[in-house]
Amino acid sequence: MRPDGVSDAEWAALGDPGKAAIQRERAAAARAQTDLATAQAAVRRYEDEKKTDSQRAADALAEAQRAATESAARAGRLEAAARAGLDLSLAPRLVGTTPEELDADARALAAMVTAPPAQAAPVPGPTPRPDLSVGAPPAGKASSLGDAIAAHYSTTSKTT
Repeated sequence: MRPDGVSDAEWAALGDPGKAAIQRERAAAARAQTDLATAQAAVRRYEDEKKTDSQRAADALAEAQRAATESAARAGRLEAAARAGLDLSLAPRLVGTTPEELDADARALAAMVTAPPAQAAPVPGPTPRPDLSVGAPPAGKASSLGDAIAAHYSTTSKTT
């Protein structure tokens, strides 16, 4: 498979040995990534084993506090969006750390979202010509093809 950023001509110029070398390098890089992930997991397990119970508890507490802070911030954005009458899908766009800041940002966003679009001035153009094929026929004119034919033959027979 041709690597990104390599033109078809360059890829063809490599020939089969060059293509095989690239494929071997890709496979080696994939194995190295897998080995790295395995080694990092082993290091984390080793470090966790060295921790005391109090260190593990402190880590768990820090993670719980981080999750609680994140949840409270999300709830604050949702509440501010609801108070401003915004669609709740817009809540993640709100910025602020206090309820007052979030409310102010929600009101500003609501004003932008619900503001009527500016209307463009009409562009003057040529006046259209009237369509004379619509409406009642002028006086003395036939209203249908049959009437026109009949009128034609009635005038023709009178003259002959």
